[in-house]
Amino acid sequence: MLRNGFSPQRFHQNLRTIVSELTALNSTVLLLELHDPNKLLRLPKTLAGILDRRINMVNSMTRAVAEEFSTKLLQTRQIADIYSKDMWHVDRMHPSKKGHQHLAKNFRKILLDEIAVAPVRISPVHVKTRKESISWMLLKGTPWFFKRCFDLLPAVLFLITKEKILNAFSGRRGKEDNVHFANFTQSQSTEAISA
Repeated sequence: MLRNGFSPQRFHQNLRTIVSELTALNSTVLLLELHDPNKLLRLPKTLAGILDRRINMVNSMTRAVAEEFSTKLLQTRQIADIYSKDMWHVDRMHPSKKGHQHLAKNFRKILLDEIAVAPVRISPVHVKTRKESISWMLLKGTPWFFKRCFDLLPAVLFLITKEKILNAFSGRRGKEDNVHFANFTQSQSTEAISA
């Protein structure tokens, strides 16, 4: 979803294929809606809007697949305390150890109607100090960011520019028109899920 060349249609097609094949094997499929990272990150307004629309599109398609195949769906945004800092990794995009355990606990509630699942133990978690968080960002986050800049930054700049132009000249747009997807890649795998 954060990648240059992200295609919501390809995401939907890939997710639908995966769930279809798992369902055919009599598997219990569990799907997860994405949280709202804008509640954890401070992004420029235009970029926050682009991210919000992409995430809402992914969640909409995930719900559609869940309904089509009657799969279990965890609505992450409905979980109490989901936006507590200790639920999230320092990057604020991925769950922390506690966040993963909390998600597992909520999946257990969904499964209990049909399957006996042992209780999920929430183990004590070391909360990173400000110094540890800054150290992680410098040693691990920054190299990742620079590595991804060659892929993500041109797309972000393109999307922000396109967003500003469309907002200035096109008035009210429909929901579908509000999702822009830059594509600067030469070739893309049709097998990999873009999210």
